[in-house]
Amino acid sequence: MDLNGKTVIVTGAARGIGLGIAQAFGREGANIVLADLGSLHSGEWTYELSSTQQFEVAVESVTAQGGKAVAIEVDVSKRDSVHHLIAQTQESFGSLDIVVNNAGVVKAGEFASYDEKSWDQTFAVNVKGTFLVSQAAVTVMLENDGGAIINISSIAGKRGYPHMSAYCASKFAIIGLTQSMAQELASSGIRVNAICPGVLSTAIWDYLSFSDRV
Repeated sequence: MDLNGKTVIVTGAARGIGLGIAQAFGREGANIVLADLGSLHSGEWTYELSSTQQFEVAVESVTAQGGKAVAIEVDVSKRDSVHHLIAQTQESFGSLDIVVNNAGVVKAGEFASYDEKSWDQTFAVNVKGTFLVSQAAVTVMLENDGGAIINISSIAGKRGYPHMSAYCASKFAIIGLTQSMAQELASSGIRVNAICPGVLSTAIWDYLSFSDRV
């Protein structure tokens, strides 16, 4: 597949898997929109989320390899923020061909005492965020006669793990959403797939490794 000149949004792209995906697309000549929270942090989470500085460095790492890239701040759990992302993408590159829904969070904890707020936050980012970004992108892709959506699930979306109830449930949900979207959108030329990464050295894994030791 020739990706030269294609426009790709990657959410959660300031570091980790998202950054690696953005860099890979950039090396293939795609126009990259790195989407992440940046300065839009609201409240505390169980580990440090990506910073504005990491966001800036991420864009530089893509452009240094010859790719065209812009950074757009987004909170994927909020519809207005997602619509701004799509509008800014079109303004920057004039099109939208591929979306990678990579943004995600995790909080480990015993099921019996797991707090409702953390459950809601996990689903707001991992599931609702995938839904909102995909829905907004599909509106554009239908006008353009096609596109591709890649949802990042996890091996935790294929089997359950102790102390990971919210994360596993959210990643299972992404697979179900992906399958439903794929069936519905195929006739419109929009391909929808999910990828289920295993264990990688990312901020999430560092947090989980630390949690196991405390």
